[in-house]
Amino acid sequence: MKKELEDDFFNDSLWNELVLHHEKLIADHKELLKSRTELKGLIYADMDQLLTKYPYFTVYWKRYVTMVYTLEGLKPSIRVLERAVISFPYSLDVWIDYVNILLANKLKADKEMNQIFLQGADKVGCHFLAHQFWDIYLDWAKSVYGVHSNDYIAILIRIIKLPLHQYAKYNQEFMRLSKNFAITDLVAKDNLVTYVKRKYDGLNEEEMDEYIE
Repeated sequence: MKKELEDDFFNDSLWNELVLHHEKLIADHKELLKSRTELKGLIYADMDQLLTKYPYFTVYWKRYVTMVYTLEGLKPSIRVLERAVISFPYSLDVWIDYVNILLANKLKADKEMNQIFLQGADKVGCHFLAHQFWDIYLDWAKSVYGVHSNDYIAILIRIIKLPLHQYAKYNQEFMRLSKNFAITDLVAKDNLVTYVKRKYDGLNEEEMDEYIE
């Protein structure tokens, strides 16, 4: 298969056949491969070559992660996921797998985890079907900050500005919780001032300043 791929490097069927071969090898000879560094290296080299050439093949990233997890355990498999996030930062599936595995194994402190969520939100948060990512983020924020915190409501405010498939449930949650917050917690002061000036542009400057306050 490797010889055939040298002659036809862009043949997706051949690549899939090679990956299937490696998966079967791991399934049938897991214990042997665990102790044979050179054999694992050959398998990983093929996967690295494939994903360097085709970094947007999400399914192969997932299969690579499974291979490494089977042979080497959790942390090495997470390093593959980290590579996937860097190589294909706009893959919703990759981000969901990444944050799920970090949370399930409690591998990051809260501050670091929040930064990871913010990075993911910047990359895949606008995806029309990103509700699963946002649900994970909100569940985590709920457990860390609580639903009546400014941190939690700030995430909801960000979500309800997006045209998501499941927009309604987030808007309902926001409307339910917003009653517990001051208006300045929900809308930036500059935006409020702009709104007042546009809505009440007939007021003189003194009246406007008083009304804004």
